[in-house]
Amino acid sequence: MHIIPDNIFFHLLSLAVSFLILAKTADFLVDGAVGIASILKIPKMIIGIILVGFATTAPEFTVSLLSAIRGFPEIALGNALGSVIVDDALALALGIVVAP
Repeated sequence: MHIIPDNIFFHLLSLAVSFLILAKTADFLVDGAVGIASILKIPKMIIGIILVGFATTAPEFTVSLLSAIRGFPEIALGNALGSVIVDDALALALGIVVAP
């Protein structure tokens, strides 16, 4: 069993650090995917669909799996449903903002 401090600032700091790490690794993911597409002479869209699609799903899958294993099925279900809603809403909103 993990010992986690019962301190809101600890949890907020952990969340903030996790987001920063996620943002930086996303840069590496994009650079790596573009490099692979270039080396293999595969369209970037194909790499995006296969490799990047899997890579972006892996964290959500991991959170749901670990939550269920640790006895928090509500977190696993909330993650599964919430990620679909948030991903779709953000994609739609960004598409509206970015598209001319």
